[in-house]
Amino acid sequence: LGGSTQQYASGQMSGGHGRFQVWLNGGWKKMPVGEEQQIAVAVDAGQTDFIVEARGHRYRINMNTSTQENLATHKLRSIRQVELQNLAVPVTPATPQMGRLASVPEGSVAVEEKCTTPFKLSYKAHDQNHDNQLSRLELEQIWFEAACKQALDDAEETRDLIRETVTLVFQEMDLLANGIVFETAWTHYWLLERYAPSFYACQVVQDGLRQVIQKDKSILSRLLRLFEEADDDNDAEISAEEMARVCRRVASSASGVGGFEVKGSLAYLSRQGEHADDDLSYNYFDFVAELLGRERHEVKLFQYDISGGRAWWGAPLLLGQQMDGLWHTGIVVYDKEYWYGGKLFESTPGMTPFGVPVKEIVLGYTVVTQDELWDFLVSELAREFTVETYDVLTHNCNCFTDEVTQFLLAQHIPDEVRLQPEKVMDSMAARAFRPVLNRWLGGFNVEGMDKARATDKQAAEELWGCVDAGSLVTFSRMDGGRPVAAEVLYKEDGICELRYWEPNVCGDIGGQLVEGRGIPKTQIKPLHRRTTRSKPRRAVNVIPDQDLPHPKLLDSAPGSCSVFGFNLFGLQVCSGYL
Repeated sequence: LGGSTQQYASGQMSGGHGRFQVWLNGGWKKMPVGEEQQIAVAVDAGQTDFIVEARGHRYRINMNTSTQENLATHKLRSIRQVELQNLAVPVTPATPQMGRLASVPEGSVAVEEKCTTPFKLSYKAHDQNHDNQLSRLELEQIWFEAACKQALDDAEETRDLIRETVTLVFQEMDLLANGIVFETAWTHYWLLERYAPSFYACQVVQDGLRQVIQKDKSILSRLLRLFEEADDDNDAEISAEEMARVCRRVASSASGVGGFEVKGSLAYLSRQGEHADDDLSYNYFDFVAELLGRERHEVKLFQYDISGGRAWWGAPLLLGQQMDGLWHTGIVVYDKEYWYGGKLFESTPGMTPFGVPVKEIVLGYTVVTQDELWDFLVSELAREFTVETYDVLTHNCNCFTDEVTQFLLAQHIPDEVRLQPEKVMDSMAARAFRPVLNRWLGGFNVEGMDKARATDKQAAEELWGCVDAGSLVTFSRMDGGRPVAAEVLYKEDGICELRYWEPNVCGDIGGQLVEGRGIPKTQIKPLHRRTTRSKPRRAVNVIPDQDLPHPKLLDSAPGSCSVFGFNLFGLQVCSGYL
């Protein structure tokens, strides 16, 4: 399901490559294409511990521990494999235009290709009027004509789908919001989107540039030129030394650069001590994000003692262990606190039902954005952390904060908290209190908490109820990937079958209509618009069911039970909703 090595090499994955990512400088980074291809070959062959070579360095990859070790420095980094959704093979698998670069005119001298070249060639192919102005309507017509060659029986529905696709692309690409895209904006966007660790990270950079470009309309062309000049070997990556060199040149230049680059270069050079690794490299997204000033957010662990201080003397008697507290935890970042109490909550720090935290521990700093985290909670963890699955000993708030910490910082929470249930699991008191604690700690609601929100299965069910054949939705092929417009073809039992347009942005005009089945309802978001489709149909040319993992689905909305109460170490516990 992860995709063949050939697909990665030809860029046929949504958003280019990105199956394997490495943790660097407080955030996940897509691995360089060459290194990723070596890992993909080994993993697809069933290997779990192997050596790859990249950028003049040798690395040991251990998929069992999810680590990358530099064999020269023995520095360990966390890596992860990003899963693709239960997707499709193309409707027309042999579409010749997909991934094919425009040919070099006869008599021309071949030059070594820059990382920007495929995108520039793609723009020239789409700019059929040759006026360096591509409008939304022109792009819609070009993609519609290409898609209709693959969907003769669904022409009207395909037009609706392509129109929605172009609308979403222009919302992110057209920084001037004038309905026209120039070659620099096209090249910048698709290059940025290919190398950004997630759609949300890309969106943050685009939002920052959207403010700059209003006063400095040549900023994108200068950024592309600077990166091309720094990328001497044309591998779409520049070393830390090359990054510092270009920043020093920009900072000392009197002409040919703007205030944005100078300010960003000076800021980067002032932080250079943070980037001491000799094997650190920067792709185009990293380059732009560093000049823009990538914001780093402090991550804290809030620890609450739900025994009210009584665990210190009560735990040895009842649980057979000395403990400083019975810990409930929350993660605090972006001036919000995230915690699990049946639902997943985002609330004001220190304003949860658990009172004042006993400990506040700084865990580190992350460049992951708030939108990225919330999407991770809703699309991934909300399926796993529910009212029904809450267990005070085996699947509790601390399991949740540990998952979030790994997502934000690629590390675990302190063992004092993470391993506490293992210490008391076999005690008679823990087994006796377990059902009551589960009902209390796993049954909170957002009511009464100021400026709070929570994952809401009932609202999600209502949205799902609005979806049927012909509904237009957004869908991401991989976790954190760019949401694309998709048309629902068929729906049943919490899953659906859909299709979307994957354009070729690296060469000639073209693309693929891709259809897939087994897409969980948690992975789509209704756009509240629809195509002209009146009858459902099944997806065609998809991967056989037996090759697809069984999707994790949200369960139906929980029921309720009566109020209950009890006393633990003198702590009065009461709840009216479970």
